[in-house]
Amino acid sequence: MRIAFVSTILHYPWGGADALWTKTAARALAEGHAVFLAVSPRTAAHPQIQSLVQAGATLHLREKLTTYNGNRAVWGQRLARWLRRPSSLQAALDAFAPDHVLINQGGLFDFLLETGLMAWLRHENVPYTLFCQSGADTDTLDPQLQPTAWSCADRAHAFGFTSTHNRQLVERLLGHRLSNARIVENPVSLGFPVPLPWPSENRWRMAVVARLENRDKALDLLLQAVADVLAGEQNWQLSLFGRGSDEAALKHLTHELGLDDRVVFQGFSNDLRSIWQDHHLLLLPSRREGCAIAMLEALFCGRPVLATPVGGVSDWLKDGSNAFLAPVCDRAGIGAALRKAWDQRNQWSLMGHAASQTTSQMDPTPERTLLNVITGPAQRAVA
Repeated sequence: MRIAFVSTILHYPWGGADALWTKTAARALAEGHAVFLAVSPRTAAHPQIQSLVQAGATLHLREKLTTYNGNRAVWGQRLARWLRRPSSLQAALDAFAPDHVLINQGGLFDFLLETGLMAWLRHENVPYTLFCQSGADTDTLDPQLQPTAWSCADRAHAFGFTSTHNRQLVERLLGHRLSNARIVENPVSLGFPVPLPWPSENRWRMAVVARLENRDKALDLLLQAVADVLAGEQNWQLSLFGRGSDEAALKHLTHELGLDDRVVFQGFSNDLRSIWQDHHLLLLPSRREGCAIAMLEALFCGRPVLATPVGGVSDWLKDGSNAFLAPVCDRAGIGAALRKAWDQRNQWSLMGHAASQTTSQMDPTPERTLLNVITGPAQRAVA
């Protein structure tokens, strides 16, 4: 089978939203399928993409969306010429001649921005799978675009999600149940035995493992909540592992809140064993998620999570069992969950044990599951 993977994520480097589809592409190559990759130059620079190319994948670099402003009702020579412009994504797809296209979306409805790609798929009658990597309760859909969105979603071979929450968001905004929806978990690759031993408790260490970005990750709200709840407490440290566009602003906020001696900016680290050998609790105060791989990794390592109600949180976390859940993603809500967590810190180790038990329910090979969705027949789930 000839499978094309097209990513709509053009302004971020390779990240968690790329983990599932790239592992699926690797499995497809290993099983003898031909693979095409359409990604931004920033994403293409990642070793995972280079590894796929070395294994035989065809690479196409794309820097902008495939916007088509023509008359969608006209499928004549003008449209055909536009679709086949030299160096366009559509021309590259023509050359590859895929049997199936997977569109990996950073948001819920990126396909509405890819009017050229969707026109090509319809013109060539190529089956496609839409895959959503993140969403937020504040997302909206223009009512005028709802019929188009529903038509594209309903024609899809499958509409994939990493969490029930994101599926429900799309269905609410569409005003329809998706009979072709599939939940496929994000992959976790640790490379060491889990769960890890519980760290020493001479100082309570909490960790954020995320892009240092306020819009989606709400780290500004987290720091304010930490100042509200823990400023007068002893024997704690908050470590931020990651890089991002708001790093300087967060360091400034940390100083303004008087937390310089308690909040440590550790930079990016892919040494998860080192992180969770020394830290007790993951903080995940997100406004937008699909299913955070950092959350799944923490659970595998036997660490409880403090989180806001977004993405895969409702699938994997239970308040008071393996997690502390904020009622909403705002300063007060995060602060309430943090106060509860701090008051119950002597229970964190027991909650960490419950966290590791949670992982027994997880799919050990989600990339195989997604490949089976792509290569299998279009089956409609019971709504």
